[in-house]
Amino acid sequence: MNNQIDYNSICDNELKEKTIKEFHRAIVKDLINKYGAQTMKDVMRKVNLQR
Repeated sequence: MNNQIDYNSICDNELKEKTIKEFHRAIVKDLINKYGAQTMKDVMRKVNLQR
């Protein structure tokens, strides 16, 4: 299964840093609403330990 997304088919222009930050902020907000702040903190802690 190919998990790559062709962003050129989604938007005609190169994404700006501000747009990317707003998109990420919306994703984080949705994840916190769905799983809770503490769960997401635990996830980030585990991700940072793996680096």
